[in-house]
Order: sequence, then C-alpha cells, then structure tokens
Amino acid sequence: MKKILIFTALICVFSNSFAQVGIEFNLTSTWPELLKLSASTNKLIFLDCYTTWCGPCKGMAKDVFPDKVVGDFMNKTFICTSRDMEKGEGIELNKTYKAYIPGYPTYLLINSKGEVLYQVSGYLAPEKFIESMKSGLEQKSWISLTKKYESNKRDWGVSNEYFARLEAAYQTKILDSVKNEVLPMLTFEDISNDKNAYNIFRKYFKNVEDPLFAKFMGSTIYRKYKEPESEIGIWSGRLYSSKVREYYSILLKDKSLYNLKNAEKLLSEMRRFTFSGREEMIVCILLYNAAFNNEADKYFNILDNAKNFGLLRYKGSEISNIIRTYYSNPASKNVLDKCLQYTAVDPHQKFLLSNELRNYAYFLEKIGDKAQSATLMQKADSVDRDLKEKFSSMLK
Repeated sequence: MKKILIFTALICVFSNSFAQVGIEFNLTSTWPELLKLSASTNKLIFLDCYTTWCGPCKGMAKDVFPDKVVGDFMNKTFICTSRDMEKGEGIELNKTYKAYIPGYPTYLLINSKGEVLYQVSGYLAPEKFIESMKSGLEQKSWISLTKKYESNKRDWGVSNEYFARLEAAYQTKILDSVKNEVLPMLTFEDISNDKNAYNIFRKYFKNVEDPLFAKFMGSTIYRKYKEPESEIGIWSGRLYSSKVREYYSILLKDKSLYNLKNAEKLLSEMRRFTFSGREEMIVCILLYNAAFNNEADKYFNILDNAKNFGLLRYKGSEISNIIRTYYSNPASKNVLDKCLQYTAVDPHQKFLLSNELRNYAYFLEKIGDKAQSATLMQKADSVDRDLKEKFSSMLK
C-alpha cells in the first residue's frame, strides 16, 4: 500500500510538472455566452481568428500561445477564445467582424457589447504580442484613433500614429485611403518644420514626379533630422528605380500610354540630383525615349557606350524585350546585327529566361538560321515547363 501511495504521489508530481502552460482558451462557451461572461467579469474578450491552412497561425499556436509569460498575462487579463473562421461559429463571426479581419491570423479585443476595440494581425513573437495586447488595453488602436484623425487631418502627430497603427493591423485599404488624403496635403514647410510630417514623407511618399519630391532632393533638410546623406541616396534611389521600371512596363505594354514629355522631365531631374544607381537609371530613360522615337542608331549607340562604362549588366532581359518589341523589323543590316548582338544568349548557361531565348531565336530566324532558332524555341518551351512544374510543386 505504501508503494502504491508513493507511486501515486510521483504521478501527481510529474503531471503537475507537465501541466499545460500558456493561454487557456475557452472553446466550450458559445459566443453569446462569452459576451455575457465579459459583462459579468468586466474583462475584454480576446478572439484569435485563424484558419487551418494559415502558416503564421500554426506558428502562433506552436511558439507563442503556449508561452508561460504570454499565458500568465493573457489569462488574468482577458477572456481568451479562438475560432476557425471557416468552420462552425467562426463563419458567422467572420461575417460580423469582416472589416477588422484583413487576413490571418488576426487578434481582436472585443467588449461585452460585441464592439471591437482593438485589432492587430500577423505573427508576433511573445514580447511583441504582449506589448500589442497592452496597447489594446490602453486604447492605442487605429479604431480609437479614427475619430481623432477625422477631426484634424493636418495634425501630423495624429496622422503619423494613425498610419503606424493601420500598418500594424494590416489595414491596407484604409491605409491607402488615408495616404491619398494626407500625402497631397504635405508641403515643404511641413516636412521642414515638423518631424512627424517629415516621417510621413520619408516613409510613405513615393511620387518622384511630384514637385515636392524635387524640392526635397534639392535641399538638405534631412540634416536637421540627423539622417545620413547615404540613407537619403539609397531611399531616393529606390523610388527613382521604381518609377523607371514603371516607364519600362508602359513602353513594353502600350506605347500610346508612354508620356515622352514626363519622361524627359524625369530625366532632367535625375541629372540634377545624386542618388544610388543614378547613372544606370539615366541611361535607361535615354534608351526608352530612343525606342519610343524609333531612333535605332541612337538606341544602339547608347547601349554600346553603356556597355563600355560597365552599366546595364543586369538589364539583359529588359534590353532584349525592348529590341524585340521595337526593332522586330530592322531597317538595315547594321541594325539587325545589333539586334542579334544584344539579344544573344548562351543556351547552355545555368539560368535562362524563356523570353530571352525566344527573342534571340526570332532574330536568328531573320538571318536564316532556322535550325538554331528552332532549337532555342524548344529550349524556351522546356524552361517554361520546368518553371511551371517547380511552381506547382511549391504550392503542394
């Protein structure tokens, strides 16, 4: 009997040592019952919105929700529950709170009236998760900030915080709408004198063709906010690069939408300022304008000079596409030779793009090399098949 008692005691000890820690989710009460429990305990409901196919949801369930520190804080502070948004009661809750669920996982703090007071989404490490929930308790939410923002959209401190809260909550539609309201209101005086306005400009302003951007690039106000010139060069370089890619896409897809006047203006401004990747972007716009104007000799002359200066090393596919689009019927043997030179690819190299193979094959056929052209077309088909198979495998 004594041995049995000792064994039983040991079982209890081991059971306690392996007792579940972390968030204790109430999965037995219905939603109406949870609302009543919220009213009687004066606690907010923490609702974890998840789906079975969501990777970050699985990560939270595995790494964060079982954490002891997370559990100690959440269990004493909230009524915790979770719902699969595609099953059972979760389907109705998903409809009810659709405006607050931009994706999965999403976490909501809801009062006894069923009103959402706080929302945040995505995978959050334990410390960040607790910090976020504390922000919810303090009403530091995009939801609570909405009225404050609406009453004074030129309060850059409020707008800056509102932007940050919307971004953290993955409320991209609302954030885009707010950016469309706020960014056009920014002036050079605002970003020169108000750090919050400057922060908004630096983080969200993207239009390099806006006069405000040119005015900023011609100034040194970043020094006032102790930003290194190198950081400004990298940031502005990314924005200019994005705009240059936009001109390339338009040129390739619909020539009628290409605005030569704006492209010339952009070229003029890029020549005035210093930023990361400046020389190559200037060359790109020069090439696009030459292609648009059907100036073959000028186009290939620019390419030759750029090659001599070591530029455009990673623009092979782009150059090949423009040549195929704008010089598919070369006006002279010299132009045809240049088309072949700049679309040529080695079919034996490891990484190939099917469009480059097809472009080269097209010009090989132009000079009568039908056998090599056919071989390259078959290679292009093979590259496309391999890529499709890899993509399909990745989705499984």
